Order: sequence, then C-alpha cells, then structure tokens
Amino acid sequence: SSNLIIKAELTSDPNENKNLYKLLNDTLNLVTSILDSFKGHLRQFIVDDKGVILIATFGLRGSTSPNMATERVLPASRIVHYALQNELGINNFVGVTLGKVYCGIVGGIKRHEYAVLGPSVNLSARLLGMANHPGILVDDTVRQEATSWGNFLPFPPMKAKGYADLVPVYQPLTAREARWGKVNPHFVGRRDEMNNLCNLAKNMAMAKGPAQIFFVWGESGSGKSDFLVQTVALTRKALISIRKAVVVLRHIGSDGDSLVPFSTFRSIFRDLLAEPTIGDNSSIPSKFSKNDSASVRDRDWESMSLSSISTLNTSKIASNERLNEICTELQAPRGFIQIVGYHLLGHGMKNTISNSKEKTPVLDEIVDFMAKVFIHCTSHANLTVVALDDMHHTDNMSWRVIQKIFETGENILFVCGSRPTTSRKLNIDDDFWKSLNGIHKKSMRFHELHIGPLDQSEITEMAAIALSCKKRDVDVQFTKDIFDHTRGMPHFAAQALKICKKKSLCERLSNNKIGWRKGTGEFKMLFSTLDELLLQRIDDLDDFTRKVLHLASVLGHTFKMSDIIGISEQVLSIADNDKMEHTLKIGISLDNAVEEGIIEESVRDTVNVSKVMTRRLSRVSIPSLTVSRRASKTSLPSLSDLYREEKNDDSLGASKQSYQFCHDTWRQKILSLLLDSYKQDIHRHAASAIESEISDLEEVNYRTKMKLFRHLKESGNKSKSTELALNVGKNFMYLGLNLHSIRVFEDALDVWHKDKNSDNDDTVAGFSCQVIESLDESDLISLIKLQTALGQALGTLDRKKESAQAFEDALEVFSEAPVSAEIRNRSVLFPIYSGLFFLLKYGGMIEPGQELAYEHNLVTNFVEETRLNGDPVHYSRSLAMQGEFYSRQGQYEDAIFCHERLKRTYNVDQHSALVIENYATDRSAQNFGITANCLYRLGRVEEALDIADTVLSDMLPKMDPKNVHNSMIMMYPLLWILKNEKMAEKAVTAMEEFVFEPFRQHFGNKGKTPLLPLYKPIKALFTIAMYLEGQVEVIDESMISWALEPASPISVSKNFDTAMANFGRCGSSIGAEICLHLSKYTKSEDTRKELMAKGWKLCQTAMETANKCGSHQTTYFETKPIYDEYVSLNNKSDEE
Repeated sequence: SSNLIIKAELTSDPNENKNLYKLLNDTLNLVTSILDSFKGHLRQFIVDDKGVILIATFGLRGSTSPNMATERVLPASRIVHYALQNELGINNFVGVTLGKVYCGIVGGIKRHEYAVLGPSVNLSARLLGMANHPGILVDDTVRQEATSWGNFLPFPPMKAKGYADLVPVYQPLTAREARWGKVNPHFVGRRDEMNNLCNLAKNMAMAKGPAQIFFVWGESGSGKSDFLVQTVALTRKALISIRKAVVVLRHIGSDGDSLVPFSTFRSIFRDLLAEPTIGDNSSIPSKFSKNDSASVRDRDWESMSLSSISTLNTSKIASNERLNEICTELQAPRGFIQIVGYHLLGHGMKNTISNSKEKTPVLDEIVDFMAKVFIHCTSHANLTVVALDDMHHTDNMSWRVIQKIFETGENILFVCGSRPTTSRKLNIDDDFWKSLNGIHKKSMRFHELHIGPLDQSEITEMAAIALSCKKRDVDVQFTKDIFDHTRGMPHFAAQALKICKKKSLCERLSNNKIGWRKGTGEFKMLFSTLDELLLQRIDDLDDFTRKVLHLASVLGHTFKMSDIIGISEQVLSIADNDKMEHTLKIGISLDNAVEEGIIEESVRDTVNVSKVMTRRLSRVSIPSLTVSRRASKTSLPSLSDLYREEKNDDSLGASKQSYQFCHDTWRQKILSLLLDSYKQDIHRHAASAIESEISDLEEVNYRTKMKLFRHLKESGNKSKSTELALNVGKNFMYLGLNLHSIRVFEDALDVWHKDKNSDNDDTVAGFSCQVIESLDESDLISLIKLQTALGQALGTLDRKKESAQAFEDALEVFSEAPVSAEIRNRSVLFPIYSGLFFLLKYGGMIEPGQELAYEHNLVTNFVEETRLNGDPVHYSRSLAMQGEFYSRQGQYEDAIFCHERLKRTYNVDQHSALVIENYATDRSAQNFGITANCLYRLGRVEEALDIADTVLSDMLPKMDPKNVHNSMIMMYPLLWILKNEKMAEKAVTAMEEFVFEPFRQHFGNKGKTPLLPLYKPIKALFTIAMYLEGQVEVIDESMISWALEPASPISVSKNFDTAMANFGRCGSSIGAEICLHLSKYTKSEDTRKELMAKGWKLCQTAMETANKCGSHQTTYFETKPIYDEYVSLNNKSDEE
C-alpha cells in the first residue's frame, strides 16, 4: 500500500482543479508504468477522506517468480516511493507486507468489485500510519523472504488486527545505507551546524558552480560520524523537498585503506556502476513539468533498470560491463580498463600486467579518467554529495582523484570527516592542502567545522531520551555527574546512560526528578574513564559472546560472519559433528552483541542464521533454546537431525552477513584485552582461510592481497608476508605507485624488526643479531630482496640517501648472516651494486674525496661477484658498470677494454629482456653508446659511428618500445656524436622512431618518464642544428617565446644536470646552446638580450656541473665551446 500526501480536494477554482486532475493522472501513469516493469498490478487507486491510497499486488497467477520479494517487490516499492517524490514532488509513505489473501470478486450481482482481502492487506494499511515513518516499512515476513536484500532496521513493533502478537516492523536498507550508518531520530545537538551545511548544499543545487569541500573534524567519541549521518540525511531530504535531483555517495575509511590505491573510490565506483536502487544513493532528475502527463506516459520504464532510473543513462547490466561501456564512450584504451577495473576497482577479469602490447597505465591518466567517469555518471544531478568518513585512513591516490574532481567538477560537495591532523595525518598532497586552506578557503570553496563536546543542557536532553522522560524531569545533579565524568563527549555519555538504565541506577527522587538511586554513590566513579565503562559492559557478556568479539576485533572494524565461523572452528577446535551447533551459537552471540550496541549489521546478504535456525528448531520440535548472556556456558540441543535436513539448504549462506563495530573504541578496548600470542593465532588462521581461496595470486586484486598481507604480518609469518609484499610492492612500482610500494615494503620489514627486544640490543642494520644469526638461506634471500626493493622504490622518488641506506643495510645483513657463506648463487646482491652505482652518479651519497675509492671498490666487487656467478646477464651488467666508471674518469682505453669483454658475453637477442627484468633497463646495451663516446674522444670517429649504426639499426629495434627510458639512455651519448658530425637529421629520425612516437603511443600526452624534461629541449636543439646544416629553411618563431618562458623546460634541476652529465651532456648546456643560437636568429635586439641573459645563466650552471664532473668528461668538451662563445659575445657587447 502507498499513502500519498496530496490535498485532493475540489475547489471553486477550475484551474486548480485541472492541475489536481493532471497530478492524479500523472501519478497513475507513473505508478502503473513502474509496476508493469516489475510484473506488479495496481489493485486500487482511491481518493477519500484519508487521502490518496494506492494498493498494489505481486504474485497474481502468471506473474510469480523466485525471489519475488528481493527482485520485484522491494525494488518496485523503492522506485515508486522515490519517483513520486522526485518526479512529481509528492511526499508518500509505503507499507509492504506478504501473506496469503483472498483475491476475487466482492459484492453483489449488480454492485461488486475485484478485491484482495486478508490480514496482510490490513497490516500494510496500518504500516502507513506508523509514527516517524521513514518512507518505506515492511513486516517480518518480507524481511525473511528478502534473502539477498541489504539489511533491515528494526522499528517498534505494532498491534495489528488479525495478529495475536505484536507485529515486528522494519525499514529496508540497501547494503550501502547499512554500511554508512542509521539515522537517529533522537539525535541531540549540532542543529545550527547541520543547518549551515544543509543550506550550503541547497545553495549549490540552485545553480551551476564549482565543487566544494566541507571538512568535519572530531576526536574519537565526539559524535563526528553520527553528525555526518544525520546531516547527509537532512540534506538529501531538504533537496528533494525543493525538487532538486541529488546523488548521495558514501564511504567509511577503515584500517588498511591507506595501503590500497584508490580504496575510497573502489566502493564509490561500485556504487555508481552497480545497479543502485533509486533513492538509495540518487534520485531522478525531473525531465518534465509537474503537469506534463504525456512525459510520464512516454517514459520507457520497461527498458530502464534500477541503475538507469538512478542515472537516466544506463541499462541493467553488470557493473564491469558498465565500466567497459563508459570507457569505450570516453575512449579509454583496453589495457587501461583491465588494469584499473580489476586491480584497482575489483571489476572485470585479471589482466597480465606485463603485456607489452597494451598501453602502460599512467597515474595521471588513471586519476584523470576516474574523475572523468565520476563526473560523467553524476552529471544529471543538481548536486552530488560525497560523504566520506574517517578520511585519516584514505590513501593518497584517492586524495588525488578527489583533488581532480574538486578542480574540474561542478555541483559536487565533498563532506569529509576525520580525526584532527594533530592525531592522524592525512595522506594528502601538501600543495593541495595548502591551497585548500589558502585560496579555496578565501573563495568559500573549502569549509571546516570542529566538533567538540556537548554542553550540559544537551547531556540533559540525552538523559531524558534514554530514561523516557521529559527534559525537565531529569535531576540536575545526575546530568552534572554524567557531564563531568564523560566530559560532554556524546559517545561516552550515551554508554554511561545506557548502563545506568540497564542496571536500574536511577529512580524517581523525592523532588519528583529522576536521579541516582540510593546506594549508587560508589558506582558513579566506576565510569570515570571510557575504558572502565567499556570494560564493565564487556564483562557483562557471556563467555562465548566475548570469544566471538575477540575474533571479530582481530579481523578488523568490519568483518563477515563466515570468517568468524571458519576461524573459530580452527581456534576453538570444533569437531565436525558440532559445527552446526557452533554456527548457531555464533549467530546468537552476534545478535547479543548487536543488542548491546557493540556491533551492528552492515550488510545482510541473507537471512540471519540464528533466526533461520531457531525457526527450524521449532519446526522439528526441538525444545526451545535459551542462551543466558551471563552464563559461562551455553546449553544447546543436538542438531544432527536438523543438519541432515538442511545440509543442502542455501539459506545457511547467511554466514555471509557482515558486521561492523559501532565505534572504534569498542574494537580497540577488546583488542587490548587479548594476549599477543592469541591475536597472532587468529591472524594465522585468517590468513590460511584467505590462502585456501586463492589458486593464482596474480588473479587476486590488491584489496584482497593487502588483507592477506595484514594477517600474515600480524601472525608473525616473516617469509610469506615478505613474499607477498614483494609481489604487491613491485606491481605498485610498475603502476607508478611508489609511495604505496614504500609503505608496503616498510610494513613487511617491521615484521623482522619486531624481534628486537630493546634499543640497547646489538643490531645489524637495525635488526636483532639473534634474527640475523637464525636466518636460513630462503629467509636471508627474501630479506635482501625486500631491502633492495625498498631502496629501488626510494630511489625513484629522489630520496637518495634513504635509498642508499637501504642498499647498504642489505649488504651488511648479507655479510653478517652466517648462512650467507653457504649461498653459492649470490645474484641477489647484484641489483644492490647496480642501485648504489646509479645513486653515486647523482652525488651527495658519500663524503667528498671518498667517492672515487668507494665507487671503484663497489665496481670491482660487483664484477668479481658476477664473474664467479657465471650468469652472462649479471656479468655483462657489471662490465657495463665498470666501463662507465672508467669512461667518467677519462680512462677511455680501459673503458673500451671492458666493452670488448662485454661483447663476448652479451647477446641482445638472448639477454636484453633478462637484463631489463633484473635492472629495469638494459644497462648492458647502454654501454655501447658510452663506448662510442670513448672512441670519439680518442679521435676514432669512424669506429664511434660504426657503433652508433649498430645501436640504431640492430639493437634499438629489438628493445621493448614501451621502455622509452632505456631507448633514450642508449641513444643519448650518440646524439652529440651525430650532432658534431653534422648528422642532426639522422639523430632526429632515430629519436622520433624509438623515443618520441613510442612515448606518445604508450603513455599519452600526460605520461611521465625520467628523461621527459629533456624531450622538448633536445627536439628544439636538433631542429636548430638541422637549420644550421641547411636541412630546415626557417626556425619557428614560437620557439623563441617558448625558450623565454619562466617555466620553460630548458631549465632543469642541479641533480638532474649532474645525472645527465654522466651520459655525455647536462640539461643546462642544452638550454644554453638553444638560447645562443636563437639570439643570433632573432631580429629583435631586446629579445636577443633576453636570450643572451638567460643562456649565459644556464651556461654558467652547465660549466659548474662540467667542472664538478671533471675536465676529462664529455660534458666538459660539449659545454666549453658554448661557454667560450658566450664569454666572447659578452666581452664584445661590453666593448660596444
């Protein structure tokens, strides 16, 4: 049944009556269209003294179906409810019941009607009149039959005609609504703050405008989360009341989210893409006027899914197919779809991350695309509200998406809740955070609210609600005690009031006020702290319920009933024939914890196990079940007969139910009561349960991998946690998620550090000597690989000293571990040598004066280790390193000798891919360019050009086109040889074929690669060189303005200059030469002076870098002529 709040009265005004007729007609068309698409039937549409009443039926002969309550009745009810609200602006209440009814003719021969009669019909009408009606209410029969619906929020039971007992009443909630939290009709305080946020949302919905962020700060227990729940609900209701289409998306952060890339948007995207029911997270934008009945009739409800009604542009398809649809529409490459969709969002099929034919995913593109999809899917709404709680758990990539949406989106309001930054730092980009608190706060796009304690008057109001009395009836001393002991913190106060009522600590006093019962003076001090109050509440539970909560607290803030069942069977050693009974006990214990307000159901995928089992117990005439919460042991009847009856019944899949702790303080308190060894045991079983479901680790998405990693780590399993950390961390590095990879590697290393007893213990590279001495060969290799991977990840973020320390720690661990003497294959050390050698080229790692000796010793050890190992992949790499070292010292003959040895070892067809696999780029192939440079410096020009031809014609075509960094390093020393020999066109052709075009193809315009800052300067310089050689007639004038731009890439950092100088020429010298040639080309004297001034500054920087590298190096030879010409021109200018 549905009751519409319409003033359905005829007046003396014909126009008003005409509008009423149209509204009623629109209502009839809208409701019948929706019912028809769900195979429902409208039995009655009547206007009487009680208002406008509609009665619909499902399940008439010919229109029944399995799972009718879940798949038809509830979805149709929600769509009708929200469509009437949003399309026609009609407030309405819906009551849904299920039962057997009489269906047929009622009345006499001349006057009769088709009717449905029965208790369930009467009950649905009674549901419409419930106080505090939320919009849709259902009876217990619907709840029991809607086995795969989200959740059901209990309402006060009601007395109804035809029912002997009180009838249970529920509000149906989808999984998303249940995850977010429930609206509290007795919420106290914060009214002004809620109204301010609500008014902000209404103002934003009235006109187009940029996105905004509203941040709510609050300590644990301050009521921050409840405030968000209440405010979002109030905002949505206010927007609907003014006929504005609103999309509401919600997410609550949890432990471990900060390690999972895009964790926040994983759930938000799944909500957007996966068939949300109308009104759950969205409402229909009004596409027609209130009086346009034709538009209602013309709407193709049959072809529109729940999702399409929510967004007006989707069809009823799986969410991963919807993602593919959108990606196609927005022109995203397929490889991108698979990697982002599966590994980051959990959609679609697993993608092989190393497929060289697919486009490499670039972080900026991922962020841009996710923001674009978000805006695309919510563009129909007048306002999109994104409510995000516990943002201190949000990962930095989710923050980047938020930033992009904030910068590019319109009519989007982020409502964020978090602990203060003084206690929990946000993983947000520093520059974005500064801009929010600076320019965006001034422009009223960033708002903040600090939630503090309630005042004593508000605590009195809470007490009145808890004690079921009026505010004036509460004793002042009672509320003062509660206020003083709880410091006005809402959560603390609510717990104190709950225990006061439960233990009957209050009574009516002689002054007719409700206050402390006599003899409770000592108890008033029992909850002087929140910990003491929570501990008392936990102690009041029975032993088995406490054990269940112990398991739950270890599993996390949110947990599944199936996990509790599986792990408890292992931890408590439950026999096979006792498992059914054990499952029932867990269901009852979880119900107890829910009733106590410790946990709440977040997702109910199927019916409650304890309720199912209790019904079946009664059906097979087993004596009633009684569980005492204070009893130490639960007595249960045998369930073997029941098990045989139900062993194939899918309803026992109710163990898929999910729960969450009502507040994190509950979880933290329960965790603090457990022994570390017991927690480790639980984590071990949890990890085993996840592993048992995994057949191929590469097919598992990152969220599941990180969940497994957490359990392995906390169980103390060093080997497996290290192995998994390497798998995840290296994939993160491939995707450019280096910060995430560093955190994963550091978390894995913490497992090895935990065995350190105190800061005074003897250590090796920060590890306990006992740990190092106990390592076996496998563990030592794993630990070395982990430290090496950390060093590589740190190096990619320019954290060179930390990177070097990680590499040196790895070497120290290997040298001090006794088992290292037994290891014959020492190839695990080779990436360390390579990494340290790479860092040395940037300088600053070793004290001045010691670098040469350190580097020589490093290179010598590497060559000897690889020679003994005998693997040509590693040996050729070490020879390349040695050749580069000699080249930078000006020992060109020695460098050439190393190259001759390398040529006898290295084969590009056999070894290139393996070198790249171990060292990221083909360092062995790069030695050819370095050797060509050595030959060129010795005057052996023809030999140098022969090597250049070999590299360009034979080697580069065999390289992975995606690895443009490798291609550029191979070519870089050759560019200057070709330029000096008047072969600029040949160099340009090679760069376009092997670097520029592959980069555009695989990375796009917004892609990144280490040498990207040099792309435009090199292209510009060689274009000028071709002009000077007569191969280009003119130079584009825009090149001059580009060179003079303050942010022009011809200016590079000193560290980048130093690094590139080792390969033949620093970046500043390129910029200096560009300015020099352009100053001769321009006809404007002022422009010439500007170019000379900028070029001279760059040239001085380049010469400083060249002198630092040594006058024997190529960068000096290439820079000195440019420097001399600048000096000459400046002197000439001074003379004039």
